[in-house]
Amino acid sequence: MRDRRTQHVLFFDGPAMRATLSNPGQDRLYVSFGQNHDQPGRFLNPPQSKRFINQGFTHLHVQSLHNDWFINVDTKPLARALRNLAGGFEYRCAMGLSMGGYGVLRYAKAMSCDAFLVIAPQFSIHPDQVRFEKRFLENAHGFDPELGDLKRFATRCRGAVMVDPFRRHDLHHARMILRHFKDTSLVSLPFSGHNALRCYREGGTYNWLRDQLMTGLRDRDKLSGKFKLARRSSPSYWKELSTQARKLDRRDLSLYAEQEQTSLLARSE
Repeated sequence: MRDRRTQHVLFFDGPAMRATLSNPGQDRLYVSFGQNHDQPGRFLNPPQSKRFINQGFTHLHVQSLHNDWFINVDTKPLARALRNLAGGFEYRCAMGLSMGGYGVLRYAKAMSCDAFLVIAPQFSIHPDQVRFEKRFLENAHGFDPELGDLKRFATRCRGAVMVDPFRRHDLHHARMILRHFKDTSLVSLPFSGHNALRCYREGGTYNWLRDQLMTGLRDRDKLSGKFKLARRSSPSYWKELSTQARKLDRRDLSLYAEQEQTSLLARSE
């Protein structure tokens, strides 16, 4: 007999965005937003977080048909739907990476979010709002700067913005976000790259990270400490350190980091 918790329930189905529920009927809600992907123009098979589901959460996953940062004809209808949904839960948390992180921030107020983790999110992708940002210009042509202005939708929510300070654009976005999201902390994760979650996964602490979100991010100071433990076993961390050391002409450090990465990869084979 198929476990009902693993079934997807279509919650929102618009021309530009779709949201699916797993394990409905719980009193706690976990929301994830899809990140920028290489197959725009089609909805992907929605993921399910068994970690949250097994702990008694309903999981809602939101995805956009295109890499438009969730700013499109469905933006307002989705916000209304999230507002109506959120009222039925005692606790609401969310997590997202890059474009997904922006999605969390844009809709945090609508879904009355209690806690969130966002990894290398953007404050905006509109060139008038973030003149330093050149990475996502191909996705910015249809971005409505008013509808996507985080200043208008900021909320006081216990959150953490996790970034690699050596990725200067990501750090700049984070600082802009913190000016408006008042109960949100910056978590600096040097040499984690654009996707710090890889280091947590490779270091065996990803479940611990999600458990912190489940319980309200009561001690955000521990996030960076756990990263320091995880990075020792993370090939991604050593690769990023090697790359950045090379840019700084620290060839000795770059070589050492490269050797550490090679050793970890060899052990995993």
